[in-house]
Amino acid sequence: MTTRSHSRGGFSSLMGQDEEGTLSRIKSLRREVIEPKVKEYYGRVFKTTGDGVLVEFQSPVEAVRCAVGLQEALASKPELTVKLPKFSRGPPPRGPQPEVPAPKKPKRRAGWL
Repeated sequence: MTTRSHSRGGFSSLMGQDEEGTLSRIKSLRREVIEPKVKEYYGRVFKTTGDGVLVEFQSPVEAVRCAVGLQEALASKPELTVKLPKFSRGPPPRGPQPEVPAPKKPKRRAGWL
């Protein structure tokens, strides 16, 4: 059994800005794109939470095919996509950055494989 989860980032922010419009777009997205694709690839939506969808597939191959199909379908239906706000994490760090050492390999003990 393979599961696939999808969640749109920034959902809470969008809900704060336009609750009715965001819910309408999310419901349309599920009804017109997500649910038909999931059925096409023999999956089952078994949980939805706000903007999240948890889907079960019997085959990992079908899960991947569904993911690709969803991406292609979403690219062809820009009217259903939810525009996400841009987030800024501040300016990039300045100056030289410290080197992060590679993790050390554990020493083998006699008698251990």
